[in-house]
Amino acid sequence: MVGLLVMHCATSRAATLVVTNLADTGPGTLRATLAGAQSGDVISFTVTGAIHHASSQVVSNNLLELVISNNVSIVGPGPEALTLAGKTNQGPRLFRVVSGVTASLSGLTLSDGYAIAGHGGGIRNEGNLALTNCVFIRCQGG
Repeated sequence: MVGLLVMHCATSRAATLVVTNLADTGPGTLRATLAGAQSGDVISFTVTGAIHHASSQVVSNNLLELVISNNVSIVGPGPEALTLAGKTNQGPRLFRVVSGVTASLSGLTLSDGYAIAGHGGGIRNEGNLALTNCVFIRCQGG
């Protein structure tokens, strides 16, 4: 008797996820899209304008930052077309790239990111981050 072993290899394909909402939270937002992203995904935008962090409250450990915890590329429409903004001197930090992650950001303006404690008002990079065609305005560590 000859046995036949058939292996089915599932392949994971990178997806292009699209941000459709300029709000800070909710469906179609950058925050929701980033939270649902898998390694290899590309995040793009069909919206232009400004994404403002909704909360002006001071939060310890910068909990309102956008956390990049998978190997993703965030591709904006150009720094003149899309701004991610915090509140001047109030926070939060805009992005944190966690250790072990390789990510890229392009085509964005990052404005008024402020780290309440620690480093990286615009971005705290603990991983590997490539920046292309990004503009930083008034980002500072506290």
